[in-house]
Amino acid sequence: MFCENECRMLHATQAAIARNRLDHIIPRSYLKGFSNATGKVAVFECVTKRWFEANPANIGAERAYYDYSADSAPDQTADDAFKRLEEGFPPIRTELIAGGFAGWRARLPFLLEYAQMLRARSRLFRTQFVENARGSIRGVVDAVVTKDDENIPTGLSVRPYVPANEPKTEEQLRNLSITEMRREIAKGAALFGNLHWCVRTTQDMGNPVITADQPVIVLGSAGLSEETLTRDPDTWIIFPLCREACLIGNCERMETDTEPFEPSGLQWLRGQFFRADAGFIYSPAHVDSTPSQTS
Repeated sequence: MFCENECRMLHATQAAIARNRLDHIIPRSYLKGFSNATGKVAVFECVTKRWFEANPANIGAERAYYDYSADSAPDQTADDAFKRLEEGFPPIRTELIAGGFAGWRARLPFLLEYAQMLRARSRLFRTQFVENARGSIRGVVDAVVTKDDENIPTGLSVRPYVPANEPKTEEQLRNLSITEMRREIAKGAALFGNLHWCVRTTQDMGNPVITADQPVIVLGSAGLSEETLTRDPDTWIIFPLCREACLIGNCERMETDTEPFEPSGLQWLRGQFFRADAGFIYSPAHVDSTPSQTS
């Protein structure tokens, strides 16, 4: 039987093993839904404008991306927040594909929770959170100014906040972004549940649904609050489920729940991802990176 000190050492060792892993910002199991017959994913790098093929295990990831700082003691990890949704998605996707997506509405609550997870774990979510939090910092107190020859405070000496000069504060902001991500995931479908949804499908793997580093994208009026966006008929939410299908949401009910994409509709969908300048785009095959601009 372990003594108390040995138990502590074992716990510390397990914690150390869990850190500094290759964290998948885009879940591997999600990316497998966009793979080809060889199990590889065609990846388009937006900066270099080049295609290459890769295993889902080796893309959409960054080492230690979801690690809290070593001196923190969070009550939960990112893995805890992801576990149920990551494990639940692949069998549901398999079921929907096998049924030609006829039963997708029964699975919609889970699919919307999954979409919210993808949104919250993205680089864009973290960047926006950290930038907003950083913008609320007015300055850094250098010292308390006192009256000459007397220990009476008269004010504060404040210098501008420069992120590069404040690594500890930047580390704390990163920790807060991970906690905020977990809070967003815990909300479930949240505002997505207030929209009407439809599914559009394709069986042509030469003309597939694609996805990107930011899988869930919002198309519509800029600058609106989240609640207003869900009441704006010009706002559309796009969530690619896999190479065969995409969920599309709007505040108004669509005429049909489930139907095949028109070729022009798939072109339009791909155009949204290519024009968004995502870091990487994922597809079972190379597709036109300059699709038609018409909707």
